[in-house]
Amino acid sequence: MAKKNDTANSRSSRSTTKTSKSTKTATPARSTKTKNTVAPKRATRARTSVTHDDIARRAYDFFLARGCEHGRDVEDWLRAEAELRS
Repeated sequence: MAKKNDTANSRSSRSTTKTSKSTKTATPARSTKTKNTVAPKRATRARTSVTHDDIARRAYDFFLARGCEHGRDVEDWLRAEAELRS
């Protein structure tokens, strides 16, 4: 019986070894030096993009100005978007 247990123990240790080897992944070495590259200059405005929140706030202003009348949310959104992007 001692032999069967020894065989079972060696099998379980082998399977553990296989599992630990298969889960390891090699990570590539990274250089600590930085490259001296310069990004090309782009023409920029004071504010380059209009965010979703900007449009939502402006559309909400239109909603409030109209007396909180429901049902014209798409119209308010499109009007706010056009105003902010022009």
